[in-house]
Amino acid sequence: MTVGSAWVGRVSAADVADLAYVQAWSAKQRGVTAEIAGELAFFGRQAPQRRSVLGWTSARDTALVEIDDSTWIAPQVRLRQQLLSAAAGGDLLEERGVPTSNIPNIAAVTASLVAQRRWALVPSGRHDFRSPDRRDPEVSCAVPVSSRLGRISEFGASYSLCFNSGYYIWLEEEFADGFASSGDPIGLEVVDGVITSPPTASRSALLRVLDASGRDKMIISQVDVCDLTITLPGGLVIHGERAACRCVRSVDCLAAAAGEVRILTRARGADAAVTVPPGFVGLTLYGRQVVQISRQSIPGPANGLVLLVPIPSAKRLLEEVGDSAWVIYDLELAGSRVLSGTQVGPTVLRGSEPIDVASEVADGHEVYRPTEEFGHEAVPPVALTVEKIVDEPRGRAAVGLTPAGDVCVLVAEGCEPRSIEPGYDILGATSADMTTALLEAGCCDAVLLDSGGAANISQFGRLALPPADRNDVVGVAFERYVPGAWRLATSAESGMSRAW
Repeated sequence: MTVGSAWVGRVSAADVADLAYVQAWSAKQRGVTAEIAGELAFFGRQAPQRRSVLGWTSARDTALVEIDDSTWIAPQVRLRQQLLSAAAGGDLLEERGVPTSNIPNIAAVTASLVAQRRWALVPSGRHDFRSPDRRDPEVSCAVPVSSRLGRISEFGASYSLCFNSGYYIWLEEEFADGFASSGDPIGLEVVDGVITSPPTASRSALLRVLDASGRDKMIISQVDVCDLTITLPGGLVIHGERAACRCVRSVDCLAAAAGEVRILTRARGADAAVTVPPGFVGLTLYGRQVVQISRQSIPGPANGLVLLVPIPSAKRLLEEVGDSAWVIYDLELAGSRVLSGTQVGPTVLRGSEPIDVASEVADGHEVYRPTEEFGHEAVPPVALTVEKIVDEPRGRAAVGLTPAGDVCVLVAEGCEPRSIEPGYDILGATSADMTTALLEAGCCDAVLLDSGGAANISQFGRLALPPADRNDVVGVAFERYVPGAWRLATSAESGMSRAW
């Protein structure tokens, strides 16, 4: 084993009903916004520029606003697009610690944020140990921040076990399309039986389900957009098998009625802007909302869906958008009802046999589209490559299932390679290390969770391992904010231990 330090826990099949994925929370949301803005200002990918960063909490609206007779848009999406564009164009400024602009509509937007106390501005150079006198009034990065972010050491304090799971939006290239906020989940998320975020690409998911016999259990399953049933405002229901999905391979989508409704995603090759064909209405879906409707051209979010619906079928939907834009998703897997879950990946064990992850990615079973393939139009998770997923030593987390239905949670300590302090920090584990350990624990199926700074685990609010993030400051560990985590509600501590 190359793992220097790790934590392993076992949840018996009898206690699986106490496992659930829960959304994060923080009692100091403005403080969260300020901290994320500060991290991107001082330690982000453009840190040498010592930039000014404006962070603001993203609100969630349900109604759409009519822009013209062919386009409707959600107010929070309009806000994100305006501020991101203003920052990119140099039209967003900092004046005495307050965001401002010479463009009237941008000035009105920033004034509203200030009045609602939903903003946090980190001016360039201020409190920056590298250039304390620098004052650049131009805001070079605008960061929409999800209203639900927290640290598992905080919101996991009342649980015996809490560990992070799926991927989520974090860095600029992931929220730059104007739909996403930092902290939004990427792909499938199920909380209390409600799908709060749909899958946008084929990847493994860690799910707690109620099977056809009424048994509560954990499973690992491939999930894709074609597995969804989508109910739109106005009652229009779209079944995955009756929608002509634009899939990589025809076997991925058994289209019973080719072409009446088309579902497109960026991960499946759709463009960032989709031309709406005559006779159709285009819908952009993000999270649980319809966020934009157009009869001409519709944007495709990197972390969302685009639906092309015939105008006759969309009539009731168009009548409803002024009042509600909520979407209901359903996911039925072989007669099982999903209670909790997140899309993670990749699967590394199936039937006690190690999986060749590179082949799974090449065949389209585990879809990742790294930045190199898309330039600035990358699809989340943008920074991942097969080498990073499999071979690079990192802080890692994984979950394995035994034939008896027990759940093994494995988290390996790691550190950012550029911030390692010799003799103190540990580089981390590879996918093979994790697979070997889970096999030794008696697991027959296993999946990797998010790695790096997100691979944290806590017991009753205390981190069991040091976080991997250093933000380029050697020796200083930062616990990352996450949108949610798996928690174990029982107070039993048996079967949980430090290993290696």
